[in-house]
Amino acid sequence: MVRDTRLYDTLDVSPEASISEIKRAYRCMALKYHPDKNRHSEDAKAKFQEVSKAYEILADDEKRGMYDRYGTVDEYAVQEQQEAQGAGSSPAFFSSPMSPGDLFAQFFDNFPSHSAFRSPFAASAFGSSTFDNPGFGAGPRSSSPFQRSRTPSKGPDIKHNLKCTLEELYEGKITKLGLNRRRLCKSCRGQGSLKRRICKTCRGQGQQTETRRTGPMVQTWTQTCPDCGGTGTYSKQSDVCMDCRDECYVKERKIFDVEVQKGMCHGQTIVLPGEADEVIKTSHGAEKVIPGDVVITIDQSKNEKFHRVNRNGCDLLIGDCPIDLATSLCGGDIYIDGHPSGRVLKVSIIPGELIGPNCLKSIEGMGMPKYYGAGKGNLYVQFRVNYPAGLEPETVVKLQHVLSQDKNVQQQQQRQSEKVYEQLGDCAEMDEHVLSSFVPPLDEIASRTASTERDYVKRKWKKSGDGSGEKRRHTGLSSESD
Repeated sequence: MVRDTRLYDTLDVSPEASISEIKRAYRCMALKYHPDKNRHSEDAKAKFQEVSKAYEILADDEKRGMYDRYGTVDEYAVQEQQEAQGAGSSPAFFSSPMSPGDLFAQFFDNFPSHSAFRSPFAASAFGSSTFDNPGFGAGPRSSSPFQRSRTPSKGPDIKHNLKCTLEELYEGKITKLGLNRRRLCKSCRGQGSLKRRICKTCRGQGQQTETRRTGPMVQTWTQTCPDCGGTGTYSKQSDVCMDCRDECYVKERKIFDVEVQKGMCHGQTIVLPGEADEVIKTSHGAEKVIPGDVVITIDQSKNEKFHRVNRNGCDLLIGDCPIDLATSLCGGDIYIDGHPSGRVLKVSIIPGELIGPNCLKSIEGMGMPKYYGAGKGNLYVQFRVNYPAGLEPETVVKLQHVLSQDKNVQQQQQRQSEKVYEQLGDCAEMDEHVLSSFVPPLDEIASRTASTERDYVKRKWKKSGDGSGEKRRHTGLSSESD
């Protein structure tokens, strides 16, 4: 016989329904009250949570059996019902025992039993009274070994950097990630014991309150129950969970399948919600928290040839792309290897499309896939013209003849000549020179120049006197007057 049918009524099924009927009813209800289909109304959210909770209990054979028999799945409520059935009917006074502090507060000030007692009358008439513990008079404590607050806070996130190459971000990949975490023990459901009993010393309070009268003065103090250690419950040695060894949690290693989608950028995160620690260690012991998230940050390794540009990182840039002189002037084909797609790109230079040094061109659709949209970005190519060591004399003559006949070259030479004549003016002195190839490396030239300047300064100011016999000192560079 089912004791309570509220969960069955929530799913609109009978208590004799099979598991398949329960699943079918849950599916219909979940689709009907899903927040996305109801404009995220508060009524729909509440109804959706209620349906999900009912299904969570009725879909589990063990939980469903407990609910059918006791009308609840709370183990401590079930334990209290079992003890009440075994001990017979008991007065209401013993079902919710009143502590001496509650009785004292009710007798003098008629305070509610759930509030902490701080009577100014008792403090003035009977001397010092200590009721500073917020747990005093708060009723039975939660029979849990965890040090928890009234509303569990969210635990810390687990952060991990995932290294990816440019090729992996271009094609996307699925990688496995193993993380160690603390989770509640499933065998004992986070209780540390297969069966926990309410402490008889403190009656589940976790604290003991004593009152002592000395003449007209009354002293009341509260201390942690020495038998249960303040938890309000205890367990026998034979009931200790063998999986967690009374720790209430286990350390497990879970393997996640992390999907890196195409076009993801460096620094972008992948979040696995609720997969972090369910129990954390604090200075007060183990604390049950709302599991945090596993946050995976993409760490892109450097590519020697291609670089991602723009804000979304969908465009690629290749710098210092070599091209020979003939192809840069007359057109032809060049080949770019090492593309993240793994293919070799053949690029055709149209005849007449001159490619100069550091010239920047674009190849559409050969960048990175767009993570926030369809298609791909562009590939920008910056060229470096490789000039030959020299040209044959006959080639120079032919080249001069051909270029002099080109209209564009003639216009360029004419503009250059006009600019030079404008700078020189009508009368200007002119020196003629030729270039020499006998030069040292540029680094050596820079070092020689610096050392020469230092030696010049030292020699110039080495003498400390002039013709009149006056001495002077100088520690810096020479002045303009010198």
